[in-house]
Amino acid sequence: MLLFLIFASSSSYEITYLKDQGYQTKSFTGTWLFDCWGADGGGSPWSPEYNGKGAFLSVQITFPEDTPTTLYFFAGECPEANIVYYGGSKTEYYIPGGKSHGGSGGKSTNDPDEGSNPLLYGGGGGGFTGISLSDIEDESIIVAGSGGGAVRYQNG
Repeated sequence: MLLFLIFASSSSYEITYLKDQGYQTKSFTGTWLFDCWGADGGGSPWSPEYNGKGAFLSVQITFPEDTPTTLYFFAGECPEANIVYYGGSKTEYYIPGGKSHGGSGGKSTNDPDEGSNPLLYGGGGGGFTGISLSDIEDESIIVAGSGGGAVRYQNG
């Protein structure tokens, strides 16, 4: 999944999401165009196609020519539709959000393993994609927002 395209007049650079890597760095001088995509929200097992899409952001930045500026790139994650159970019981569960602050889906109180469909089953939200001047994700100065998780509602 491509999350950043970075262009200058004579070169380009791509950053893609790597699951186990926290961030990537690159130093810049001159004028660059940054195209960033936030992660999509996650689907629920019953409604994967209704998830929200991540935002797109394009920013042009001019850096000093004589001193390279190092940027840190944090890639959000579209969460998988994996169920997490509360307190050892299979009657309360939710789907967690994606890496980089994706919110969890709503809690449900039915047991999907016993054939009953949950009344409300929300997928987790995606994580934001950010660019920072430090290795601290929460200090990102450029952020492409993420999409919301899918939801499924069943009446009865």
